[in-house]
Amino acid sequence: MPPKKLKESITFLVNIGNVRHGTQSSSQLLDKEKFILKHIIQKKIFLRPKDEIGVILMGSDSSRSDSITGLDNVRELCHMQVGNWDLIKSIEKLETTNQTSSWMEAIYAAVEYIKHECVEQCERKIVLLSTFNEEEETVDQFQAEDIAEILSSGEISLIAIGERALDTIDEDSQTASEMLLMNVLQQIGGQYLTFEHAMTDVRFYKRPSTRPNPWSCQMTLGDFCIPIRGISKMLTEVKSPEMVLMAKTSTSDIPDQEVPIKNVAQWTDNNRTIHTKEDIIRGYVYGGKTIPVSDEAKKSMTPKDNEKCYKIHGFTARENVPMEYWLSDGTYVIVPANEVAAEPFYSLVQAMVDKNVVAIVEKIYRANSEANMMALFPSVDVPNEPWCLVEIGLPFERDYGAIAQKPLKFVMKQLSKEQDDAMDDLLMSLELPDVADDDATGGSEKYLPGYMPDPGTQHMWDILAARALNPDKPLPPIADDVLNLLEQPEFVKEKCKPVVERIKNLFFLEKKKPLRKRRISRFATRESHDLLTYHAGNAGISELVRSAENDPGARRGPGPFLESVQLSRHNLRVNLSEFRHGNIYVCSLLVALATLFVAVQCGDIMRKSIVFDKNTPDVFYCPQHKPIGFEKMLVKARPLSRLCQFEGRPIPEDYKSDCYNDVDETEYACKEKYRIMMRLHPPGSNTPYNGTRLSKFLAFDKDLPYARKKNQV
Repeated sequence: MPPKKLKESITFLVNIGNVRHGTQSSSQLLDKEKFILKHIIQKKIFLRPKDEIGVILMGSDSSRSDSITGLDNVRELCHMQVGNWDLIKSIEKLETTNQTSSWMEAIYAAVEYIKHECVEQCERKIVLLSTFNEEEETVDQFQAEDIAEILSSGEISLIAIGERALDTIDEDSQTASEMLLMNVLQQIGGQYLTFEHAMTDVRFYKRPSTRPNPWSCQMTLGDFCIPIRGISKMLTEVKSPEMVLMAKTSTSDIPDQEVPIKNVAQWTDNNRTIHTKEDIIRGYVYGGKTIPVSDEAKKSMTPKDNEKCYKIHGFTARENVPMEYWLSDGTYVIVPANEVAAEPFYSLVQAMVDKNVVAIVEKIYRANSEANMMALFPSVDVPNEPWCLVEIGLPFERDYGAIAQKPLKFVMKQLSKEQDDAMDDLLMSLELPDVADDDATGGSEKYLPGYMPDPGTQHMWDILAARALNPDKPLPPIADDVLNLLEQPEFVKEKCKPVVERIKNLFFLEKKKPLRKRRISRFATRESHDLLTYHAGNAGISELVRSAENDPGARRGPGPFLESVQLSRHNLRVNLSEFRHGNIYVCSLLVALATLFVAVQCGDIMRKSIVFDKNTPDVFYCPQHKPIGFEKMLVKARPLSRLCQFEGRPIPEDYKSDCYNDVDETEYACKEKYRIMMRLHPPGSNTPYNGTRLSKFLAFDKDLPYARKKNQV
């Protein structure tokens, strides 16, 4: 095994004062320093809780007389300690001062601090944060060789963080302090970062790098053997922190105390009777019969004669192993074990590339373990990667079940050449550029394999840190930089914008005719008739009013006509109201029908995702991911005894699902199990199936909308 990595002891040199006499300290610089320290300490708390942290303040105005550093303006904030939330709160309370100090004398103080605090063997680091703008008279008092010597003698590495990118600035443009710093870093192999780069680097939580533990074996090809090593490149699973249940208790001595809660396992049968561990007999259920298996029998079931091996069975064309057959949770990279094996190994890789083939390999990880089938893909000419063979697992016949895909030729025939070309251009515009094309990606490593952090994990760490630091405040929303991880790149948006406009012009959506057309037409006819009456009534009123003004005796004439006009207006309002109610009724009916159709379709997909094959009567097949259709649905084998295991009873909270969304415990699944068991063990056979408990699910389809008869309400 590789040697265990030592813990780290990091000492931060934080500038909270001035570096020149007569200047003012910058609060913006202090905010950047707080951001970097806060996130580094949070990483240590979550990912490396045994690492130790120390903080020394440059420009401190403290009047302590017991300081380890021995300097007035350079004092420690705390003793060396593991990362904790109180230390972060102390850093957040820091304020700027008007005291002056230099990073050179702070280096000597930090070395004394490390000698006093770090007594165990560990990796010692100093992280220096400053503006590096000291006066030349102050800089001339120190020599780069002396600073490098004291750091090297203490086996201390140095990381400096400043405001300017010194790697891209000529020496003539650098200050005397910056030139001295770069000279020291060059002599000891240190590292320099800008505040902007450092803040971006520490923002996201990345898994600590570990030395790979290679798996060694002999790869056999006939009578020829090549010593190899397998290195896990993609881990099978990244575990998130587990939730710990706590309970508050109070005693006479301690009023409030939090103690962890332990889970106690209990074994119950179908009647909820609790049994002890000594009464438990482990076994299997096949064909409706329980087959007990003791510990001795289980050991005899384990293969005893299997030896550790890596045997090539043959080669096949690369297109014969499509992506849908890849089964591995992780990825192994196969490389030669030594220089002697390099020549035959790389000759094999080159031959596989020339023939465009992959190797089919039988792998037994350790003696007396099960054999697995693997596919080896040659990988050559990848930047920053060695020539190697990439190992990906393959499924056995019983692990794979595919539903035939519907042909799409009839859909493609309906597209014109312009529409077909537009879809091809859209796919081309959405492709990410090659890794070497830095201009297109803007130099971002966001979409390179293994570089993009997990947004869900990042948000979880942020929420835990916010709750630990501010237990009484509401939780913050998702940070903008975390949301940006899920945003489409700007250069991709610009590339696909003209293609999207072409697609909008080439593809049209036809409006369907509304339902209840006759009723709507009747409302529209009545509305137009009443509108004509309304306009005619207005004209009549105007004429009568004018005549009444000229002839006083004629003022009684328009009375009946005004009544008819008012009646027409009333009819118009009634008819318009009926028309609006008709529209609302039609829309509501469409929504109800669409909801019913979606529910029926989803029910069909979930029900038909339970697959049974008479050639494998001991297992059934179900999806492990959300099925979105019947085309190429990938299902996995599960023991038939696990189908409808709880028979409609509540599922325990700690139950590990066998299928997606517990589809194997639905009413559909229980009815399907009844049908399967009655088919395998019909009445009158030697082992008839007793389906009394499952027969209640036979009436389930009667409650579905599409299964009702016409005379049912």
